[in-house]
Amino acid sequence: MALAESEEEFFMGLIKAATSMVGGGLADQWLEVIEPDNMSDTTVMTKGVKVRKDDKRGSNRKGTEDVLTDGTVVHVYPNMMMLLVDGGKIIDYTAEEGYYTIKNDAAPSMFNGTLKEAIAETFDRFKFGGVTPQKQQVFYINLQEIKGIKFGTSAPLNYFDNFYNAELFLRAHGTYSIHVVDPILFYTNAIPKNKTQVEINDINEQYLAEFLTALQSAINQMSADGQRISYVPSKSLELSKYMDTALDDSWRELRGMEIVSVAVASISYTDDSVKLI
Repeated sequence: MALAESEEEFFMGLIKAATSMVGGGLADQWLEVIEPDNMSDTTVMTKGVKVRKDDKRGSNRKGTEDVLTDGTVVHVYPNMMMLLVDGGKIIDYTAEEGYYTIKNDAAPSMFNGTLKEAIAETFDRFKFGGVTPQKQQVFYINLQEIKGIKFGTSAPLNYFDNFYNAELFLRAHGTYSIHVVDPILFYTNAIPKNKTQVEINDINEQYLAEFLTALQSAINQMSADGQRISYVPSKSLELSKYMDTALDDSWRELRGMEIVSVAVASISYTDDSVKLI
């Protein structure tokens, strides 16, 4: 069985709604409005849900059908990137807060907001258009710093300390934070496509091994720079820079996210290392 190519091309895009239209209240202006579902400080992506005009206050009924009617309004909050998706492919986006009207005959608008113009280049790589609509959805990517991601080393990390002129071994535990810098790349390469809401812990497991490998590399660099092993817990800023450099290619360029900070909460040493120290 094969799918026949549609003879009629279909385009969908965003048009920013005039501020004057918003003043009277959304419920009085439009039949259907899309708002982000629950988004906590650890949520990296959530789906847009429909709030209808005839919903009773405090008991909003969320639409389940994946059809975005012409004229539907999408609300974008600060520190969010909204993606307009059809059949799993991104057809438009905005990183500017405000209200937007979905128009079925509009070309992609691509509101970059404070994000770099490189986002538009990423969009060109993954976009599609001119096809019959399939499953139309709105997703929101969290652009705030995602904090408090826990890490711990199960095996000791080696650290050559010039002061002791010896190879020492330590275990480290703490937290780190990330920031999504290319939401389109992040959505395409880091987000499971069968999910409508993703917490950082949902995807952290697959990146923890990479993080710990980079942590070992950063620890080695600190050792090469002559830092004493006892100074490691107080060198969070330097450690963050080392980590960012170590993960630059695989995280920023491939997945659209980067390390913001690394905080080492505790360090313990192996018994042999303790004897030397």
